[in-house]
Amino acid sequence: MRFLYLALVLFLSLSAVVAQQNPTSCGTSDQALPKEILDKMAILPAILQQQKARTGAGEMNLCRIGVEIDYQTYIKFEKDTNLIYRQIHEDIQKASQIYEREINTRMVVTSIRIFKNQDTDPFGSTYDIFHLLGILETMAPVNQDFDKRVYLFTKNVFGAGGVANLGGKYSVSPLGNPLVIMHEFGHNFASPHTHNCNWPGGPIDFCTNAEGDCYDKALEALHDRSGTLMSYCTRQSTFHPLSQAIMRDHADQLFSKIRSTPATPALTTNTQVSPGDFLFWRASPTALSYEVTYAANAEFSNAKTVSVPFNGFQITGVGSANTLFVKIRAVNTFGASSWSQPVTVRTGSDKLPPPEINMQATPPIFQMGTVVKLSYATVPGATSYEIEIGNPVDASFENPYIKIVSNTSEAQYTANLPSMLKWRVRAVNGQGQSKWSEPGFFSINPSQAFPLSIPFYQNAPRTFPFSYNAPTSRVKVKVSVADNRDFSNAVFMKEYSHVGPVTDVVSNLPANTNLFFRLEEWNEDDTYYPKAKTKDYIFSFSTTDISLPAGLSFLSPLGPDVFNHAYPKIALTSKNVWLASPTKGFVRLNQKDLTYQVFNRTNTNGLLGYMDLPAPFQVDDSLNIEFMGFRAVGSFIRAKFRDDKPSNLTPLSPLNFTRGVSGYNPSHRLYWSNSAVYKESNNNLALLKSYPEDWFIRKVIVMASKVWILAANYKRQGEITVIDLVSGSEIERINSSTHPELLPGMDSFALSPDGKIMALQYDANAMGNRVALWDKQKWTVLDGRGPLVSSGAIKSITSSPSGEFYTLVSGLQTRILKYNGSKWEKTGEDIPLTEFATSMEVDGSDNIWLTGSYGLAKLAQILPEPITGITEPSLPKVSVYPNPSSDRIFIQYAGQNSNPATYHISDVRGNILISKPIREQLTEWDISKLNVGMYVLWTVHNGHKRSWKIVKD
Repeated sequence: MRFLYLALVLFLSLSAVVAQQNPTSCGTSDQALPKEILDKMAILPAILQQQKARTGAGEMNLCRIGVEIDYQTYIKFEKDTNLIYRQIHEDIQKASQIYEREINTRMVVTSIRIFKNQDTDPFGSTYDIFHLLGILETMAPVNQDFDKRVYLFTKNVFGAGGVANLGGKYSVSPLGNPLVIMHEFGHNFASPHTHNCNWPGGPIDFCTNAEGDCYDKALEALHDRSGTLMSYCTRQSTFHPLSQAIMRDHADQLFSKIRSTPATPALTTNTQVSPGDFLFWRASPTALSYEVTYAANAEFSNAKTVSVPFNGFQITGVGSANTLFVKIRAVNTFGASSWSQPVTVRTGSDKLPPPEINMQATPPIFQMGTVVKLSYATVPGATSYEIEIGNPVDASFENPYIKIVSNTSEAQYTANLPSMLKWRVRAVNGQGQSKWSEPGFFSINPSQAFPLSIPFYQNAPRTFPFSYNAPTSRVKVKVSVADNRDFSNAVFMKEYSHVGPVTDVVSNLPANTNLFFRLEEWNEDDTYYPKAKTKDYIFSFSTTDISLPAGLSFLSPLGPDVFNHAYPKIALTSKNVWLASPTKGFVRLNQKDLTYQVFNRTNTNGLLGYMDLPAPFQVDDSLNIEFMGFRAVGSFIRAKFRDDKPSNLTPLSPLNFTRGVSGYNPSHRLYWSNSAVYKESNNNLALLKSYPEDWFIRKVIVMASKVWILAANYKRQGEITVIDLVSGSEIERINSSTHPELLPGMDSFALSPDGKIMALQYDANAMGNRVALWDKQKWTVLDGRGPLVSSGAIKSITSSPSGEFYTLVSGLQTRILKYNGSKWEKTGEDIPLTEFATSMEVDGSDNIWLTGSYGLAKLAQILPEPITGITEPSLPKVSVYPNPSSDRIFIQYAGQNSNPATYHISDVRGNILISKPIREQLTEWDISKLNVGMYVLWTVHNGHKRSWKIVKD
């Protein structure tokens, strides 16, 4: 039966560095699923159980693949059919590795047709992928020696990135993209997408609209490697067990089995192959690999034997020999065939052979900024060499990063991209070019700026955070700190598997010590990279005896898989901090004790789903938090937590908004895109304010029935427009024309309830930010070059719930400034970490929450309790030293009292840990059993409580 059901997948465009390709959209309908596939899906648990009980030895299925290639690809590959053959076989081989492992099916190419004439190419008339599939379905094949047929394209198609008919024979995929090829073959093997409603128990994942009518709540696309090959959030090269079951059943029912040794392959006699070409032969369908033996003589003396995964072998390393003698045999789990009859292969002496590069088992790793020397063998007759360096994902070097021409057997490249790279070389003379060489790989280590971030240059505090942004989520990362380059007896060592970002803290290092930091990375699952170590970066540093502020807490150690993301989105309610975790969902973090709970689609009955929106949550005027997530294209689901209690999570009416929400105000039902603000009324949106195309909205605040909108253009000119919330009429504009004290550039602003305004402005002359503050009478300026800013730069501004203004300064150290009503002053201790934070928020207890490349951190404002009813001079003087201390403190009491005073040491939550009666003028107190951290020493004098902050280090 021929199915018209089409399964398609759109894929993300390739990043220059990030080698990930994930499906993002689909136009399939579950109503079109064939009945026989629906019946199979209904009994999948039983099928899966039967498959587990059955032994797989000797039962591998065989899927024969017929391939069609259009004229445009023929031209793109410079009419090099041999190179096209090679790319096809390598792509299908990568797919076969996964299918053999998970579906027990070997995929083998049995025919390839290349249309070499534009006039006879049936695919040349359209770029519509659905029409291309229709052409493939109706076009006569080369022969009937196939189970599945695929058209592999290289042109820019529209409609989708790939398409297949479910359970049928035909698919269309891009050449050079094995992940898409595997996905579309998955449809041919009868697997729907994992978001289909007909799976037992419903959709497997929810990162796009469900295929069917079974689900209309929040979508969710967590970065937790749950997405599989038939998903639209693919994070790993594997099929979900249910997909495996239905695909395995399809293969078991339709394909022939490999049950015996393969047939002896045959080579064409008197073959001529250009140097560097592949020698291909007709596949032995039941072969899993081949052995090739070749020599320069018919006796095969000094012969070489290699094993190859498919029916092709590259002619390299033959020196000056123009004639080779070759024989092959096919191999599978049942054994090997007999050797083929030896044949002669002429390598074509009239053409330049490709240069041979040194193919190392482990790709070399170089330091950023160093000169990489790419060496290759000299080719006789060559006058120069062309070298290309590119991304491993770019299979055909379509967009190389670097092109180099060299007149020697070496090319030099200054390492400036912290990534794995691949390169190739070809020889050139007046008659033309050789074939390209085999690609080689090398890696460039990160620097301490990118993608590894360390908050110091050479001298470090004893505790510091670090962050590393791995190129894909399919790597293993290891971080070590030791006092020797061998990293024996490391003081810190931790592995992070299958992650993209890594954010963590190295703590309690020995003071005043020379140490070494090492970052290692291995590729484990990415099909485009060699499975090898890709990074090994070591640098030395020295610790100091400087301590971090006692109230500073890093969140990443609390849950490395929860708080391991840079620049998290956060919002403050009265008691909690909410943040979005791409790997877990939404996190409610207690502001005081830092306990947390994760909420996602699973434990909220589908009301909350993480989708990496610009504004996934906002706090209303009553400090309740409201969430907004994707429900479908152009439709958003909304829900509110009242008092931050899970039992008070209530759904709100959906919002239909096709323009893309960049922010919203839940109390006043305002929503804005990049260029317009809308007001919701009776589920309809009315335009409140719009801007020209070259302007974009940066911030919106509602206060005292007024809407304050900051917008800026690409010339960095900005202004605040104040609008009446009820009437929508414009009240005033605040810019450099209406207020000459201001500069044209304006990046952010904050308001206080009593009418003060604070603006973050860009000073082009100083090439940095400044803060302008309106006290309702005049503007005053905090200059970015002033003494309070020191060696740093103004990064951000904010206001506390009570309306107090704060400024974040970050540079060689991180500093918080607070406006006291008449001037700016430093609040709390400086944080001795370089470029530690880029943004901040202040909660109701004046704790400061810092975000940046190191994730989220809390800077607690721990102040002694005020003393009332007695003047300070009348209180006995008390001195506490040393502070900080690692083992003991001394308490010196100015007077002597016959009645002892009891002193207590409490943690920052107020829990009393130890107490001691003190009568003497000088008392020693052992604190060695306390954990490292900040504590409060307190007592009561004359009925009044006194307290001192102490630090145990």
